[in-house]
Amino acid sequence: MKHAFGDAADAPFMAHNPLDDEDSASLRRRLATRADFPDLSRMSDAQVRAQLAALNSTGRLAQLQARVPEVAHPDVQPARKEQIETAVQAPAPVPEDAITRLNVPAHFAPAAESCAIQYGFQRRVPGSRVSLVIRDRDNNVIKRDDTLGGGADCDDVFDWDGKDTGGCLVGPDKSPFHVTLELASGLSRVRDLKVEISSIVITNQEGPKLVMNDPDHKFVSEVAILLKKTDSTTAACGVPCKVEFSYVDPPPDNTAKASSFSTRGGVHVSGATTRAGVKLGKRAAPPSEIFWEAHADCTAASADGFKEKCNVDSVTASGANQGKAKIWFKPSGVGGDTFKIKATVYANDGTTVLKTVESAQLTVWRRVSFTAYEMVGQTHISTYGTNGVMSGYYTADTYVEYVLGTVNAIAAQFSVTYVGLWDHAAMAQKDWSTWQVKTLAETPSAAEIRDAKGRAGPARDLARAAIQAKANAWRDRINTQYNDALQHWATDAGVPANSVVAAGYEHPKYSADAPDADSETAEWVGCPWLKIAVEGDDVRPDDRWVYGQGLSYGNRAYILAGPGAARMKVVIAHEAGHETKNQFERADFGGGDHSASAGLMDPTGSLASFTQAEKNKLRGIA
Repeated sequence: MKHAFGDAADAPFMAHNPLDDEDSASLRRRLATRADFPDLSRMSDAQVRAQLAALNSTGRLAQLQARVPEVAHPDVQPARKEQIETAVQAPAPVPEDAITRLNVPAHFAPAAESCAIQYGFQRRVPGSRVSLVIRDRDNNVIKRDDTLGGGADCDDVFDWDGKDTGGCLVGPDKSPFHVTLELASGLSRVRDLKVEISSIVITNQEGPKLVMNDPDHKFVSEVAILLKKTDSTTAACGVPCKVEFSYVDPPPDNTAKASSFSTRGGVHVSGATTRAGVKLGKRAAPPSEIFWEAHADCTAASADGFKEKCNVDSVTASGANQGKAKIWFKPSGVGGDTFKIKATVYANDGTTVLKTVESAQLTVWRRVSFTAYEMVGQTHISTYGTNGVMSGYYTADTYVEYVLGTVNAIAAQFSVTYVGLWDHAAMAQKDWSTWQVKTLAETPSAAEIRDAKGRAGPARDLARAAIQAKANAWRDRINTQYNDALQHWATDAGVPANSVVAAGYEHPKYSADAPDADSETAEWVGCPWLKIAVEGDDVRPDDRWVYGQGLSYGNRAYILAGPGAARMKVVIAHEAGHETKNQFERADFGGGDHSASAGLMDPTGSLASFTQAEKNKLRGIA
């Protein structure tokens, strides 16, 4: 009978070889039962198969069949039930040294959080040393632990508080840090960890305008340092950092020290007494001026005496100032000078920049500020003296900020027609119709009038001299009372310094818009030749002496009634311009604080804008 795979006579030679279909594990189990093969871990699968083939050729493979189940051909059935496989367990292999994991976060923020270092290992020799070593950027060991896992294999977490062996928190100046897991066999793994500055934020507490009415004024410049946390958020830096403060002078150059105004000294609107002889400008070569001053909240040092640069230690203590470095900045006092404050944090080598930032541009300005007071029926300050209207005169290139504060009403008792006729003793306005009349001592005699009209000669000269003296006495009496009125009206009315006042008129003789019936008197009609000196001019005593529309007196600006809208704006800008001298240091516009040539600040305010020369004076340029 034909066999499915050949003749029946060939069947003994067609029997299945058990080695052909067994997998490697089964082969290894067969061989492991031999005492002369106790450790198969060093043999390859091919070597195992070769050894079994050799045993089979010598007949010794059959000895293994009873102990290891045979993988039978489908057509060949086991002879006995006792030949069912009985599992044979091989001895466990001896483990090798291995590091199963070392995981560290990319960043962490000492003082704000701890650093979870995950590690795992197994050892060939139980109890052998395993170390976790942390080194800084210069490979200096700052932390070491040689006791990980005790005597057993381990998978655990090492919580690092961010402190070195001396107990000090590490900072970004020594970052990155190298975390190494080391086994006694020399096997190791390294991961990098950073203490990194996320950002530094620079703040000038005054904003972009540095108002320098006082040339000794100073401003707090503050830097806040934020570190990156493990979860990618940020935290105030609680580790020491040195911040270098310096400044940049954006183009064009600031005003040279030699070209700036030298202060006279005195008390200004800031309330500080400024020193005489201080140049408002600071730019010079070599640098000779101090721009920085240590702040009480921080430790600061400077190699150049706080002139151009200084180093400030950030605050590490918890609280509102943690991670901040503060310094006083002392800019020049010239309007229009510009600065950018620069803050830099370096690594511990002193040259590697970890983070740097520049502030927005800071510009020196000056400010003229007023509280407004208006007499009953007068509204020209609230109408024409607003910040919006005056910004058309105090333009950006003057670097003077005009600020009008609260507008207050003056009581009716003090809302007089003529401020210059105020009677402090009576707390009322004098009666001009009687006050203008000459006194007996001021009245020329009939003989003096006659002789003054006569022929040229000694008699006429003598008579005219007598009349001149009496006219001067009349003028002086009027002016004395006028000055006393200006001295007392403001305090009597409760109008403080640095105020702007909407008044009626200054005085019948000093106001351009006062009624002619008041300004033009008839006390000296018999002396057509007679003139008196008033504010540098010779005028007829019965005429209007000065054509004033405003005045600056006693740190107050008086804006008088009468001008039209366009002219009123000029008057307010002009009088405010005079008052700037009482609120910050500047050179005079000219004699009597008036420009010699045409300008808004000439005696009559002939132009409706400041000239360049007047703008330079307002800025503090000599």
